[in-house]
Amino acid sequence: LDFAPLKNEQEMSKLEITQLSDLFRSKLAVTSEHPCLGDPDTIQFIKNSKVLFINRGLPGSGKSTLSNRIRKVYQNTVICAGDDYFMDEFGNYNFDRNKLHEAHLSAQNKAHKACQNGISPVVADNTNIKFWEFNPYLSIAREFNYIVIIIEPRTEHKFDIEKLYQLNKHNVPKETIKQKLKEFQVVVPIYFGWYLNEKDSLWLNKLAKDCLSEALDKCESFKIDLSNIRSDIDPEKLFEYKNKQQLHCTAKFMGKNWTNNNSLKEYVTNPWVSENLGKAFWLEIVGFSVSKRSIAADIFLKQEQVGKLWGNDFNSNEQLEVLEFFKEDNNNSVLDTIEFADRAHITIGIRAGEKSYKAGIDLVRIKLMKKLNELRGNKMRTVQTDNFEIIYLSDCLCYCKLNNSVKINSLFTGYY
Repeated sequence: LDFAPLKNEQEMSKLEITQLSDLFRSKLAVTSEHPCLGDPDTIQFIKNSKVLFINRGLPGSGKSTLSNRIRKVYQNTVICAGDDYFMDEFGNYNFDRNKLHEAHLSAQNKAHKACQNGISPVVADNTNIKFWEFNPYLSIAREFNYIVIIIEPRTEHKFDIEKLYQLNKHNVPKETIKQKLKEFQVVVPIYFGWYLNEKDSLWLNKLAKDCLSEALDKCESFKIDLSNIRSDIDPEKLFEYKNKQQLHCTAKFMGKNWTNNNSLKEYVTNPWVSENLGKAFWLEIVGFSVSKRSIAADIFLKQEQVGKLWGNDFNSNEQLEVLEFFKEDNNNSVLDTIEFADRAHITIGIRAGEKSYKAGIDLVRIKLMKKLNELRGNKMRTVQTDNFEIIYLSDCLCYCKLNNSVKINSLFTGYY
């Protein structure tokens, strides 16, 4: 998803989803550099991670130039292009429409082999006009825990049929380009978020388990209460640790029916979102929430992240789930205590059968209980360890505050 920016944010926010195709065809210049090519933190993150680029665009828009620029920055880059199948040993391009399927399979097999061997980054360099055309690369990324960045050339002529016809190097007919432009699909992820690389994901997973072990070892009340409802309180068996090699903090859940929701449409047409896709951001981990059904890392977001990219606020049903725990309190006073982005978290582990989003519900419940106790002057059971201040509230709800917060690099992108 790479929108050409409009002249101001107000103009962008008024767009209806039916106008998105027109937005993609805009001839407005895109002057900003891709973060993967110009931002030092992003470049460092990608060099230390497993990343798969989906390079999409019309013939002549500058895809090959973009792929080659990526290769200059990242020496191990593997470019997987269907066009390579038609190149002979002398560098001549001999296109055969009847062999298109074999050409794309060849590129996909090349990507699969590179990812299987842990080589990064990998670039899927095809027109990728429709989602199904690059979906095989998404499957490869999921299989080998690669972070996906969908990227497009940021050229003035990217939707100018005349210039595309003049500049494309394989003599693609003008009518073909026109048809491809008509078919160019808007691609929106299931959710946007900040992704950790594999090494940091495994490290954070271990830190969370160490936190859980210390809470069980040092806080007798928590251990007794948890033992009463769970037969096995071994930290390795309490929860399912899914996606432990690719943890993330959700910034905005889009789902599949986002076109019917004004809030989601506003988010996806926000120029800050498209501008920062594929950019690295530091996340600050301040503690862990632990309940009978989840363990999650509590994330403190910077103002830039909260103001421009955070959109994962509670819907009405989720608010009710939070309020169920505060039946004796006034609902409005409880909700007023929730701060924007209080929910920012990374789900580490979840009890079998529970949905992952419940970890965010538990985190907010715990933070609310802690705040309300502080406001009312209620004493809470606390235990100090070398790494954590363990605060036990009740009903197996525990907050482990890190004595020293930890900053960890992440990449803002989407799950497709």
